[in-house]
Amino acid sequence: MVLSAMTFLLFCSALFAAAYAFPQMPTNFYGYVYLGADETNATTGTNITAKIDSTVFSSTLTTDGNFYSLLVPTDDSETATKEGATTADNISLFAIDIYSNSWIFTGPGHSRQLDLYINRPPVLGLIADRTLTETDTATIIPSATDADSDAITYSINDTDRFIWNSPSFGWTTGYDDAGIYTVRVTATDGAMSDYQDIQI
Repeated sequence: MVLSAMTFLLFCSALFAAAYAFPQMPTNFYGYVYLGADETNATTGTNITAKIDSTVFSSTLTTDGNFYSLLVPTDDSETATKEGATTADNISLFAIDIYSNSWIFTGPGHSRQLDLYINRPPVLGLIADRTLTETDTATIIPSATDADSDAITYSINDTDRFIWNSPSFGWTTGYDDAGIYTVRVTATDGAMSDYQDIQI
């Protein structure tokens, strides 16, 4: 059997493609990272990860302050192992291990800007329950920390009794106030909050 030169070249090309399958183009995500309720620029070295179904497929650190860029590989359909994204996968982006944004994979080779906004809630320190005698003053001094250095404000759900006089809530009891009271103290950064219930 005699093959034409063109047929021979096509045959060889098919064999080469089968033997040397080239990987699909990855997806490039890039953007800026902001922290806290007031959206302060993240610092250089903030960790960014891309996950699909809780598996990390790419990670990077911010550079030049709050800029990041990372590549998420595309899965090779000819292998049994999942090596990257496939159509309809939800790619989730995390900053400091906190979910921020996501994108549905529609095909290889995309470049997508996704800015990431991360706000960590304040953490309210332990406030002990109080045992008082009538006419005593119940004083609650809340204290909270915020990983993003946001300004923290405090509130209490019983403003009929408790008055805020920084840095504490106070209630001067009377002879008719015997009983058990449960109040909730909340610390907020304006977007996220933490609270404790205190029994008096």
